[in-house]
Amino acid sequence: MHFKEGLQKKIYVIISVALFIIIFIVPGSVLAKRDHPEKWYQQKWFEAQKGQVEVVLPDGTRCDCVTDTHAIEFD
Repeated sequence: MHFKEGLQKKIYVIISVALFIIIFIVPGSVLAKRDHPEKWYQQKWFEAQKGQVEVVLPDGTRCDCVTDTHAIEFD
């Protein structure tokens, strides 16, 4: 009987953790949304940092913003 009780406790813990994840973590990530499109956030950041927008780099790749010290790509 001891093995069966231990197994039941482990199952209870696994179910409890799964329910916690389902109830508290999943809805936040599913319901998360932006107030504005990505371009709006990029523009605000670029203006504050005085960066160049949509720069084509010497190797032909593109970068969302380039400042004097950094190249930033937004996702």
